[in-house]
Amino acid sequence: MKRTLAILGLLAMTLTGAQSCGKKPIAPPVINQPGGGSDSGDDNPAGGTVTDDGCLAPWTEGCLDIHFINSGRGECAFFIYPDGTQLLVDCGASIMQFDSGENLGYPQVGIYPKPDNSKVAGYWYTEYIKKCMAWTGNNTIDYAVNTHFDGDHLGVGYAGYGVTPPTSPFGNWYQTGFTYLLDNLKFGKMIDRGYPSYDYPYAQEGTVKTNCDNYRKCADYHEKQGDIKRERFIAGSNTQLAAKKASSYPTFKVQNIFVNGTIWTGKGTETRELFPPQSEMSGTGAAKEKSPSENSCSCVIKISYGNFDYYGGGDAGFNGATSFAWKDVEGNVAPIVGPVDVMKATHHGSADGCSQTLLSTLAPSDIIVNVWQAVQPRAVTYERMISSSTNGGKSRIHTTNINEAYKSTEYSDKGKRIVGTECHIVVRVDPEGRKYSIYHLDASDQQMKMKVLRTFGPFTSK
Repeated sequence: MKRTLAILGLLAMTLTGAQSCGKKPIAPPVINQPGGGSDSGDDNPAGGTVTDDGCLAPWTEGCLDIHFINSGRGECAFFIYPDGTQLLVDCGASIMQFDSGENLGYPQVGIYPKPDNSKVAGYWYTEYIKKCMAWTGNNTIDYAVNTHFDGDHLGVGYAGYGVTPPTSPFGNWYQTGFTYLLDNLKFGKMIDRGYPSYDYPYAQEGTVKTNCDNYRKCADYHEKQGDIKRERFIAGSNTQLAAKKASSYPTFKVQNIFVNGTIWTGKGTETRELFPPQSEMSGTGAAKEKSPSENSCSCVIKISYGNFDYYGGGDAGFNGATSFAWKDVEGNVAPIVGPVDVMKATHHGSADGCSQTLLSTLAPSDIIVNVWQAVQPRAVTYERMISSSTNGGKSRIHTTNINEAYKSTEYSDKGKRIVGTECHIVVRVDPEGRKYSIYHLDASDQQMKMKVLRTFGPFTSK
């Protein structure tokens, strides 16, 4: 069945309490050719102009865009390649219900849903992405990568904390993160770390299984309908996420670095195994210490464009509390990746992510932290980020959200190095990757106008 016909039949869905999926289906994006829109702002080499109504100017061909979309519930990054190919990495939707400014049943007071709690996170991601599609002339998410199966990257598959997500009109699954987008937007390939067997490193348990089962019902349906193709993420590949017009942009490359213990060696498509054999793993009891966590199995990528480099490591961090050296994914990945301009903070800046080894080796000029919990980034991680061992202590730290009370009490210098709150963060790289700029866009209201709050750069790529 054609996705467009199916969407026209989308039933009205509601959420318990304040949340609602809305009474109307999401309309397909209005597609304009690249370069449209009013532009009365000051130009810079990264194409980072501001329109006369204060919004970010449209992407134009030749530029690379990276949009960190802030829902306050997890991670979601939307990439526009120089040729207009579109990549979505993660679509997090951890369910939280708020009342009178407080979070009920979940200890994350201070970080609230963006722009509000009236719709599921997937709805807001969809609205944002449609605006980007209108810039590119491409109404398809060519590639979607789910780095791992935690709810803040995939979307939860259950009701909880006083909230019941809407169910899909197409089948028996909840619409939260990826499942909402799969039901409402056009996709090319859906790529994850588990397809097709979903049994690595062992049989899934608990909420990870619940989240993944919910996602698989949705993906299975759309695959059978011919709406999507599905693949397992391939470590070492530099073609699985390639630009559609790769020959037109020879300096642009997406390199798959790591997944499920398989790590690229840095040579061709050659890989090696970091984790022990699956036969030696177990997911029960004390034996879990002998197995990688869900986070440790995350898909890891590096994107290069001319002199510009970006690192996205999902939640694949390090584990300082274990005697198993193979659990230090970051320490093994770092020398293969090398210096970058921008990196996404591993595991939202939690204590087990962004090791000093990773930060010292990558030496990022800019670190993007997707914050959805009040204690992110952790104070100990922040200290590593501003350390003289990290890019000479000059790294800029951008957060989508911040808990001001936590910021003022936990950080040694009161968090003065942290910028950004209630914002989407956009990295825009100019043609050939010579320079890039970073924009903070207002995420606090329903208008989704991409209003520019702050501009950083342009910076010369390394």
